[in-house]
Amino acid sequence: MAFDKHASPDTKQYHIQVARGEVGRYVFLPGDPFRTDLIASFLEDAKLRQYRTEK
Repeated sequence: MAFDKHASPDTKQYHIQVARGEVGRYVFLPGDPFRTDLIASFLEDAKLRQYRTEK
């Protein structure tokens, strides 16, 4: 994620509501929330860290 290097470490990205260090280097951001289980089935130790939909 592209964080402002001058922002405080707990500053969250507005669109996904996670801060630096709360997720790994690589993440999946599926457009359809129902795809997450399918994607996770191909990965070892997959964890849901944040669930957010725009309303």
